[in-house]
Amino acid sequence: GFFKPNRKVTRAEMATMVVKGYNLDTTSCGSVSFKDVPSSHWAHNYISKGAAENMIAGKTHDKFAPNDKITRTEALTIMAKGLSCPMDENKADAILSQYKDGSSVPCWAKEQVAKAIENGALKNERNQDFIRPNDSTTRAEASSMLQGMRIAGGYDKSTKTASQDLGGKTFMERETRVTIPTLELSMNDIINAKHVNAGEQFSATTLNEITGT
Repeated sequence: GFFKPNRKVTRAEMATMVVKGYNLDTTSCGSVSFKDVPSSHWAHNYISKGAAENMIAGKTHDKFAPNDKITRTEALTIMAKGLSCPMDENKADAILSQYKDGSSVPCWAKEQVAKAIENGALKNERNQDFIRPNDSTTRAEASSMLQGMRIAGGYDKSTKTASQDLGGKTFMERETRVTIPTLELSMNDIINAKHVNAGEQFSATTLNEITGT
């Protein structure tokens, strides 16, 4: 099959992603029905479950619009509902003000979008200056957003890996915990207060020789 990373995400696909991503398909919560999502629809169970868990709402009380595209604001808002960490208006404004288009985030979505950003939803974005709240969400973007938040929320229990782009090839590095003495480091990443929060990772080169045993 093909992933089609640049294809725009639909509401049906988003419901499926968050239900699976947050392990809601294993819970016993009830279901919600919509007239435009028959039982034969491929995402019926995920849409029903997502709505019952208050992760994603219908367009109206009985219409879901499964084929409508999802904006980045909507995607971040939906994904943020899977995390229980607190967020208030003042903190949200402070987070959003770090972006050139932070003021374009709708008022109704500010706190949820800020919560998503705080929990790593945009950490893999190429352009760290923009949220692009009104753009449609691609499948690649949605996958990256959700995975960052799954890790932050403790949903992903697998061994962490890091990926580095090497001109079309991908190098995967398994995380290994080691105990080392104090070292002098040369920073490979540009780090500033705007983009770095406690607990985030960065790249550095040691200026001291290290011998592994």
